[in-house]
Amino acid sequence: MSALLDWFVAPLATFEFLRYALVVSVLVGASSATLSCFLVVRRAAMLGDAVAHGVLPGVALGWIVAGHVGVFWGAVVVGILVAVGISAIERSTRLHLDTAIGVMFSFAFALGLLLVSVLRPPGIHLQHVLLGNVLAASDGDLRLAAVTSIVVIVGVAATFPLLRAWSFSPETASVMGLPTRRLHYLFTALLSLAIVASLQTVGLILAVAMLILPGAAAYLCTNRMSRMIAIAVVIGVGSAALGMFASYHLNAPSGPAIVLAASAAFAGCLLAAPQRGLVASWRRRRRDDALDAADRARLAESAPTR
Repeated sequence: MSALLDWFVAPLATFEFLRYALVVSVLVGASSATLSCFLVVRRAAMLGDAVAHGVLPGVALGWIVAGHVGVFWGAVVVGILVAVGISAIERSTRLHLDTAIGVMFSFAFALGLLLVSVLRPPGIHLQHVLLGNVLAASDGDLRLAAVTSIVVIVGVAATFPLLRAWSFSPETASVMGLPTRRLHYLFTALLSLAIVASLQTVGLILAVAMLILPGAAAYLCTNRMSRMIAIAVVIGVGSAALGMFASYHLNAPSGPAIVLAASAAFAGCLLAAPQRGLVASWRRRRRDDALDAADRARLAESAPTR
């Protein structure tokens, strides 16, 4: 017990930057996990990947124009433009959604890398943008994470019935008269906000993992959307906090540590989920095999003999 206290509590009591890092990690874990459920249900995980990598040009240009404030707005605007470009390509050409995502993802990420390499914005460190560095979180990062997380969670809560219907079946939602296009742009805006907040914690490359893993793990555990979001938030918050402490004690990058913690949670759900886990599936197969064997035995006993 004392070892756990030393591992978790003692560093928080000693270092203020760890307290900042913990709060930022928890906020980002909650907002990313909330949106991950809709991405998993929609089978649109690669949309999160495209938007996550697509905000890099906005980060570079935003810093050049207006410093830290510009990074936020630049990333949000470019993230929305990437999603709009994906929708435009899909609707106006013969290309399918996955191809449109690949086209915009490749273009935006390459453009962002080029801008960062050529312009060399003094406040943008490419390694931190790509991999995250939550242990260096500042007051500004804390405020940004708080505001974006509140906006994301309130936005989802206010439109939850609409987003749920749109996520499960956009075609049915359209037939019902729901504003599916506006819902798409609203969700993309919330997704961009969550990704901007993830820059400091897990970075662009690993932000997509936090937009998939909590929702994927929760999807294995329940059939109800509201319960799925609750489970995903617990996994996201727990993984973010555990990964942050691990990165501190191991002197490792925070992004990979947080994502590995979320991956461990997914592996646990994959094995032990009550209905869809591998253990439950194995037990069902064993039970069905036993029932089939018993049925064959009864048939054999009741078969007429000569």
